[in-house]
Amino acid sequence: MNNVRANHEVEMEPATETKYQMPAKTPFDPSPNDPQKSLVQKVLVYAFDTDHNQIPLKTLKLTNNAAFPVYPVMRDGNEAETAQGSGAGLYDPYDPVRTEYRGYIGYQGDDNQYYFGLPTGHTITIRVPLVFWNGARMGIVTDGRYLTPDAGAPNPLHYAANAQRVIVAAEHADPHDTSPPDPQKDGVVMWYRASLIGPALDSPDQLLEWTIRDQEYLSNPQINERTHHLIPSNQKVTLINYDVSYVDSMFLPVAMEALDVPVPAPPTPFNQNRGPYGWIGSIDKPEDLQTKIEAFTAAPGNKLLGQYFGGNGWPVYNIPPDPIGEVKLPAGQNIFAQSPLAGALSSYDVTNNHFMLSSGGTGPIRVNIGGAGTASTGNILTLSPNEDVDKVKQLQPEFTIQGYAPAGQKNPIQPGTKIARILHVSTGAGDPSTLQMDKELVASQQGCNFDFFRPVTDYASAALIKLWYSWANYYLTQTQSTPPQTVRGAVTVNSATLTFSEPVTGLVEGMQVTGAGLNSPNPGKETGGVTILALAADKKSVILSQLARENHPLTENQMYTLVKPQPLPLTPASLFTLDFSQDPKEPARDPLEFAKKVYQIMASMAQIPKNPDPLVKTPHVLELMNNVIGGNMGFIFDTDARRFSTDGLAISAMIRDMIKSVLRGVTDFTRFPEFDSNNQQIWYPDPRVPRCGLTFNAFNLDPFVWFVHVQLGFSGYGFSLDDDTADVGAGEAARLQLTIGGGAGLPNQNEWAIQAVYGPVSGNGDWDPNKTVRFYLGITGATNAAPITITSPKHNLANGETVTIDQVGGNTAANGTWTVANATANTFELLNSTGNGDYSGGGRWTRGPLYCISDVNRLDVYWKLKGDDRQAGFTGALVSGPGVQKKGSVRIQQLGDDKEGILALNTKLTNPDGSPLAQGNYQWTFSAK
Repeated sequence: MNNVRANHEVEMEPATETKYQMPAKTPFDPSPNDPQKSLVQKVLVYAFDTDHNQIPLKTLKLTNNAAFPVYPVMRDGNEAETAQGSGAGLYDPYDPVRTEYRGYIGYQGDDNQYYFGLPTGHTITIRVPLVFWNGARMGIVTDGRYLTPDAGAPNPLHYAANAQRVIVAAEHADPHDTSPPDPQKDGVVMWYRASLIGPALDSPDQLLEWTIRDQEYLSNPQINERTHHLIPSNQKVTLINYDVSYVDSMFLPVAMEALDVPVPAPPTPFNQNRGPYGWIGSIDKPEDLQTKIEAFTAAPGNKLLGQYFGGNGWPVYNIPPDPIGEVKLPAGQNIFAQSPLAGALSSYDVTNNHFMLSSGGTGPIRVNIGGAGTASTGNILTLSPNEDVDKVKQLQPEFTIQGYAPAGQKNPIQPGTKIARILHVSTGAGDPSTLQMDKELVASQQGCNFDFFRPVTDYASAALIKLWYSWANYYLTQTQSTPPQTVRGAVTVNSATLTFSEPVTGLVEGMQVTGAGLNSPNPGKETGGVTILALAADKKSVILSQLARENHPLTENQMYTLVKPQPLPLTPASLFTLDFSQDPKEPARDPLEFAKKVYQIMASMAQIPKNPDPLVKTPHVLELMNNVIGGNMGFIFDTDARRFSTDGLAISAMIRDMIKSVLRGVTDFTRFPEFDSNNQQIWYPDPRVPRCGLTFNAFNLDPFVWFVHVQLGFSGYGFSLDDDTADVGAGEAARLQLTIGGGAGLPNQNEWAIQAVYGPVSGNGDWDPNKTVRFYLGITGATNAAPITITSPKHNLANGETVTIDQVGGNTAANGTWTVANATANTFELLNSTGNGDYSGGGRWTRGPLYCISDVNRLDVYWKLKGDDRQAGFTGALVSGPGVQKKGSVRIQQLGDDKEGILALNTKLTNPDGSPLAQGNYQWTFSAK
């Protein structure tokens, strides 16, 4: 093992601490790379596959900077099959599918025994076998007691004692060292294979994820033959995609960075110039993170959340205290998935007597107490004075009572009986406790004992459900006057478009649509109907929230009924009344537009039927909210063919972006970036600030997202969607590093950001206040309508911008200078325009002239930066230095010609008196913050 101190790696024996030995009789493989002698190859594909192809070496380097040992466990299930039931993995066709594969990090001690864990200050570099390339996970565990528990003991990691296991020496820290690895110096990994079951969500670990691809290996004809040529061409690349995930939970601060990313990434000719990306996640110390978690979860009177939960804090997992006292938080979607109302029980109580989350309380679910009374009538229950009085003190009014009578004796407790009052708590022998019930005894209580069940409640999920439904209800109230319409239309199987025979006016998003080929609402399954997601600019069609099941052309004269937005299934009886009269006017938070997005999300997800499994007792409303905040759009479709069809993916993308917007607290994250021109935060509204006439901020629909991104400032995932600003794709990389509890050992000490992936960069460039540049993009369509709709894929324009168009053929009225309106990902309208003919081809558009810095170093500056990307919701890298008078006021709007090293800016560079910065060569710094 290696100890990291001041970036120097030195051999060091593990510090004195509790050691957890790897299971006895687990063999050590001295020849893992030898096709004839390898033992690990019997557990999983390691250095070569069964077609004798060498597996390209991909490595993961871990450094533990925490003041306590950690126990990293990597896992994958090889669950991506070429087809359901095929038995062939899509990216690993050699290892059996739907199987639990793990790698337990450890070391060899001075006694030559093998132990789990990564001690404080130590580093290990491991090979990532093929089965861990696609959607793999690693949990950084803090409590070694649960690694290999005894039978009958708590087993939150779901360790299988009968698993196949083998121990292999880890890789050298120096990738150029070709000598055999030394298990004492380099550490070991225990590779493991068992039946598919992952760790419980309340296991004591922090999650991180990665996906690995290799162009040469995945393009091998033998691989393609085994996968039936189903690997998408866009996946036959070389990269490592990774993130520190707070999607499910938060436990430890972890940072990750790719070590060998070419500049640029990919292409050549600079492919040999490699360097580390900046880190993502957190380089905090664990104690610093836990201090902030304590503030976020404190109750009563939580100062961070205010009245969001009525003074309560964010829930925690009910995990027994570990040696270092870490607290684990559920993320937003897990508030519902592991809700006490769903019956989610702790993995640490083998008697199933505690809930997984503290939102339903931290005490036992039931208390068993023996009786001492003899009465057979009345409503007084007498309890044994010999019982632990602390058990009696746990009882409260509204607890349900269940009685157990001796054999042959009638149960004295009526079904549904509850405690009305606690009359007396025993003070000692001969002094029984008594309580009053809300129903009479129906038999003698003599010789009986009783279970007392506390009410099942959940303040967190109840509050979030009420808030989301209140927003949806606000949209309903604002659209109640929308008149119904019956119109002639057409649908195509597996298409989301309903086409009309002529333009239809008076429609609004969220209207329910019924007719031939479309699903209908199903009250029996608690599902809603098909709704309108988007209206076409020419009013001749709408995009629906579900795919049609049949073909019905216009020639059939099928009629479709469109009615105003309908109440959602499972709407609670009590909702908030939202009042915006006292709120400041914020363009990014228009109440009606925000409410519409919430309604559209929930109505779309309400098409998903309740889980039909009779063993699943989760209330459907919890399933709905888990799908909403979890972004489970795929469940809307009943087959993979429909889900992955062109329009199925388009529906999912539309709903995904709506969820991303409202969880960021804005109506459209592609229009309103995270920071405004004054570098003030727009996304993630503070939950404790009263808004919408409530005592808290109703625009914050998931405080966990705000906590991750604002309070902690983490660059890890905060919600279960493509977070844009937290998911790193390192093209051409083969080596990944992570650190736990600090940044020591990371080659690049700068934080990764989507605008500056290597961190801040500085460089010289030329400035001329009289020089401007224009960039043209092509046009592929211009409708002969009023207004004209221009098609230009991935145009990246926003409403209100000015564009100049020329060279359009046929519909020449599109040529000229226009204001952009109703921009989508691939189209935009020309405000106040009217077409004058059918589009015949050609055309291009450009923004107005942009000031620019030119001749910057392409390798050290240009290729390391990004400009505005409205579709991803971020603005370009910020500029500081000469001509920039206010932090955040100047940014890169667009990257120009890379050969000239042009950085186009959003504004002119000026002196403090407002005059233009003089022509010259200057040095600037470009960063994300």
